[in-house]
This record gives sequence, structure tokens and C-alpha cells, in this order.
Amino acid sequence: MPDLFAEKLRKCAKIVLEEFDGDLRPIAKWPFPKAKKALQKFPGIGGPGAEKILVFCGAYPVLAMESNGLRVLLRLGFAKEQKNYSATYHLVQKAAGEGAGTDCAELAQTHMLLRRHGQELCKRSEPDCGKCPLANDCEFCRRENG
Repeated sequence: MPDLFAEKLRKCAKIVLEEFDGDLRPIAKWPFPKAKKALQKFPGIGGPGAEKILVFCGAYPVLAMESNGLRVLLRLGFAKEQKNYSATYHLVQKAAGEGAGTDCAELAQTHMLLRRHGQELCKRSEPDCGKCPLANDCEFCRRENG
């Protein structure tokens, strides 16, 4: 069985060398849509992953979320879940992102806090609303616990 991790690393290295002349740093200075699209060329990096890279490297102030953080914001009522993950993501990002600020470090911290909250309290199954500091403002909690 081939080493899938090594194969993925070789593919990434090939992309860096062939498409970016061995240097990814200029991507951070490109317009946001172009930078995001460039990062999505790498295996396993979708739109949210590319956004996360760009905010964590301080290039673009964007509210980047992964599934745990998205779930938290959905339950708080920032948007209604759509049939399509991407549509849901963009609705929540637009609603929450407007007040999220423009400081990359703060947005990266917000990403990490939302992720942790979704992993530890606002879990997909059996959320622990009784321990949640956001319970009073949470649509999901009010609906589930009356």
C-alpha cells in the first residue's frame, strides 16, 4: 500500500515548484479571490481551508470556519442550514463576519474559540447546553430545552 501522506507531500511540492516557482509567500499579497483559488490547488484544501490559511498568516481578515465553528454559529441563529454546505457556510460567514472585525489575529482567535466550543460543548450530538455560556442567546438551546 503506498504511503498516502508521502504521496500528498510530493504532490504539494510539485505544485509549489511548478506553479509558484518554489515560493508561496507572494500569494499573501494577491487579491483575496486569486489567493484563495491558488491555495485550493493543493490536495485537501477547500475554500474554508484556504481562508483559514490566509487569516492565520495575517494576509486577509476573513472569518474562516470549520464544521464545529459553523455549527455553533448556526445554533446561535446566524443563519438557517441549507441543503448545501457551501451555501450554509457563506450565509453564516456573511451574517457573522460583518461584526467580526478586520484584525487577522482576532479572527484567527475567533476561529479557534468557535472550533473548541463546537468540539467540547456544542457537539453535533449531545450538546452540553447546561454548561454553555452562550445558552441564553442560543436559538438551538431555547428550542431544545424549552
